[in-house]
Amino acid sequence: MSLERHPAYDLDLTDLDEVRRRVVEPVIRGFYRGDECKGYRFELRDGDREHPHWPADLPIPQELHVLVTLRDGDVYDFWLGRQGHVDPHHMAERLACLLEQDFSTSAVGWGENRVATYEVLPPVESGT
Repeated sequence: MSLERHPAYDLDLTDLDEVRRRVVEPVIRGFYRGDECKGYRFELRDGDREHPHWPADLPIPQELHVLVTLRDGDVYDFWLGRQGHVDPHHMAERLACLLEQDFSTSAVGWGENRVATYEVLPPVESGT
């Protein structure tokens, strides 16, 4: 029996270049202004070993985080998902929401309510 993935789940979290290009870069550019964001980096971390339904003979999927550094040097850690294929639109929406929540309590954006405006990019066509 062959399992098929839903067509919307076309972003592989192990392909960091595509995660960056399609989701993280558009959301960050669509949220921060000027020099508010100094940069960001990815971290792959061991997954949570407390999954009660995860088969004991399979490895726990790694988790992808993006760490965003603001101009004041504060670093914010955002969980993007577990290893595998995801819907990039859901990931972008979640990241945008997290940026919006944390920004208004940061030293850089204290008290400011801001909404991210971005467009998730399509996958690169194979052979291009």
